[in-house]
Amino acid sequence: MTLAIATYAAIVATCSLVVAFLAYRQAGPRVEADAVADYDANAVEVTVYNKGRGAITIVEVRAWIATFRTGRSWSMGEAGDEVPHRLEGHSRFRIRIPVKHQSGYELGPGRSEVPTEDLTLPMARGQFTGVADIVLGDGRRLHAVAPSLVVGSQSADPKPSTFIPPT
Repeated sequence: MTLAIATYAAIVATCSLVVAFLAYRQAGPRVEADAVADYDANAVEVTVYNKGRGAITIVEVRAWIATFRTGRSWSMGEAGDEVPHRLEGHSRFRIRIPVKHQSGYELGPGRSEVPTEDLTLPMARGQFTGVADIVLGDGRRLHAVAPSLVVGSQSADPKPSTFIPPT
């Protein structure tokens, strides 16, 4: 009888440990981002998701539309009065950022750097790509890349991807 009670107690303790660990993993903010570029209107729509339970502040949101014809050039825009924005747990924040051509961001042939420190974006001739850079209150940076549009074929990548650099 004592062995049965001890076995039952061990099973209950193990289950409660698993539940506590899962609750701990959900406690803080877990942030992801997506970007969708409207190439006709020169705008990038950025959505930031907080999938965790903790709140976090979005400090800055910038967006670019990159074009590659003879060389690469960038159109840039920044969020205005919408940031800083407090993003509560299990919520999302969507912002549409109009972009304007920045002649200072003209890059020569063979270059593929995005005008942000830690993201390199390879591009093909005739390609348009939307990029968003999100700065969080804890110092982390997120990058979201919109599906590319290749001029001539008018086809876009099937889905955007999110880059979360290591902290």
